[in-house]
Formats: sequence, C-alpha cells, structure tokens
Amino acid sequence: MDHKEIIKRIKVILENPRSGGDLRFYKTHKSEKEKDVYRFCNKTVELLLALFQKLSSAKEKNFFQSIMGMPFGFSKRIMGIPIYSLIYSRLDFIVMFFIKSGKIDAVLEGIKTRKSIGAKDEKIFCAIREILHCEPSIFNEDRLDVLELIVRNFKHIISSERVKKAETLERFASFGLRDPSRYSLEISDDTLNIYEDHLKKIEEQISKIRFERYESELLEGLNLETNQDKEELKVKIKEFNFNPELNKCLDKVDSSLQKAEDEFDLKTSIDLIRTFIEKLVISVASEIVRNINIQPSEKLNGKIGRARNYFRSREVQFLSENEDNLLGAIYGFMSYVGTHTLTSDKEYARIARNITIEKALFLVKKLDKYIEKKQEKKDVNEKPLD
Repeated sequence: MDHKEIIKRIKVILENPRSGGDLRFYKTHKSEKEKDVYRFCNKTVELLLALFQKLSSAKEKNFFQSIMGMPFGFSKRIMGIPIYSLIYSRLDFIVMFFIKSGKIDAVLEGIKTRKSIGAKDEKIFCAIREILHCEPSIFNEDRLDVLELIVRNFKHIISSERVKKAETLERFASFGLRDPSRYSLEISDDTLNIYEDHLKKIEEQISKIRFERYESELLEGLNLETNQDKEELKVKIKEFNFNPELNKCLDKVDSSLQKAEDEFDLKTSIDLIRTFIEKLVISVASEIVRNINIQPSEKLNGKIGRARNYFRSREVQFLSENEDNLLGAIYGFMSYVGTHTLTSDKEYARIARNITIEKALFLVKKLDKYIEKKQEKKDVNEKPLD
C-alpha cells in the first residue's frame, strides 16, 4: 500500500460523520450516552488498528506511525500532507489509538516534553480522562507518576500563558488600543479555564485510582475485625502518651457515622478521620525525633507532608516508598472526598474510617519496632570494649 493510499484511508476513518462528537460527557458519569461514546471511540480506534495491522511492510507501518504521531513528536510535520490538521482535530482518537497499540509510554513522553499548549490540546486531556475512567488498569504506578508530571507541566504552561496574555494586554493599552479583543491573543481565557478543569479532574482521577488500588492491597489478608483493631490502636496511643484527643477523635468518628442523617453529616465524619490521621502522623514523627534525636530539615508545624518527608529522609528511613505511597493515597483520597466536595456518601465514609484505623495501627506498631531496633543499636555502640 503506497503512502497516498494510507493517508486516504486514515482520512476516511477520521472523517466518518458518526465520529463528530467529542468526548465531553463527564457531567453525566455512568450514563448510557457516555458508554456509547466510549464504545464508538473504540470502534474508530479498532479501525485504525486494523488498518495499521493490514500494512505488510515495516516501512509502511513506520510511515503510518509517523503520520499519526506528528503531534507527539514521533516525527516532524511532514510538509505537503494536508491530513495534519485533521489529525490534530482528532487528537482524542489518536491518543487512544497509540495507547491501544502499546505506544502509551511514547505518547506520554511526547506530551510530557511539550513546551507550549495548543488550541486543540483539550482533546488530549479528554482522551486521558476517558481512559482513566473506563480502563484505569492501563495506567500502572509509573505511568501515573508520568501523568502527574504532565499535569504539573501543563499547569506551569497555562500559568505562563496567562502572564504573557496580561503583558500583551498592557502593551495594547499603552498603544491606545481600547478593544484588544479584536486582536488574536493565542488561546482564550475560556479555553485555558477548560484546560485547568481537565487537569484538576485528572488529578482527582489519579488520586481515586491509587486509593482504590491501595485499599485492595491493604485489606487483602488483614484482620477485618476493624473494631478490635480500633481498640488495640487506642491502647497503643495511650502507651506512647500521645495526645488523648486522638482517642476521643476516634470515638467521635464512630458516633458521628452512627448519627449521620445525610451526606453533609458524612462529610463531617470524613473531615474528622482526616484530622485524626494528620495528628497521628505528626505524633509518630515527633516521637521518632524524641527517641533518635534527629531533627527534621524543616519544622513539622502540624504539616503531614513535612512528617512524611521526615519519615523518608536518609537519616530516618521510617517508611519504605510503598508504605509512604499508601499513606499519601489514603490522605489524598480523604482530602478529595472530604475537602473538595460538599457532600460524601456512606460508602466513602465507611472505607475511610476502616482503612485509616488499619493504617494507623500499622504506623504505631512499626514505631514500636523502630524505636526498639534503634535502642538495640545504640546499646551495642555504647557497650564498652573488653
């Protein structure tokens, strides 16, 4: 199949009038409409995959990927090929094609290295949100890390874009141009707002995916008699002479869950749970400081992030990377469902309560062993030589 025929067939698939709708149905999650759009998008992607697989030679396949991957840096824009604008207008389908064909890492790398944002790049975010929502298993932990870098990078680009626009408006004003809206200012504020909303939703999806994975990992094979674990946790808190408010907070969580009459009451319960884990983590960090006499690089000041940095520091090494990731996912999810939404449902509150108790018990038990081990090492070092 020659290059002209390959371009022609790509054009026919992407210009199919049935593919006219964009992937913008996030306000109607779990609706039949959303599912239909995703199925059709997969149909479009399947046709592109079928065309790609039909190509007989490596040269033809390389040309196909070069054409499709131009927006992601797979190749420079090939001059004289009018299909470029069509591909750029269908970036959502193109992203999904490469992900389905096993090129997800190359696509993410291409997006990550971008230095600017385009007017059509919203479709990239649409595709990523769609896949995170419908097929989250495609994104392993490493890919979620890259996706977080992409989000941070685009946030910085958008911030820079806003600064440039403000400077341009000032210049227009200095020239006496009273209606700068008549002149092109690259990407509009409305479009930038849409991009920021996409990035925020992607962050929330990443947090939700990690929480659900860590929830499954944490509860697998553990004692699920959480009430017994709660009582053991309260004993440990008392033994370490932590603030008695911690145990009161635990009891308050249960009473608030039992008395909750609506979603707003449940949100209050999740806020209490988040407060508990914050104060417990700070207490654990303070106890380590007291026992090993190694000060954190920055004062804790009640900040859970600083305590986690202290746990991971080279001198302390209290938590492994996976253990810290689990703590971060639990706290991040509770912050999302508690702080960033007006209401929370009963299932979220129940999961948050149970998983927090299990993680808190893990932390205080680990603290016990950690201090014991440090003391043994100290005794050995201080033992006089014969």
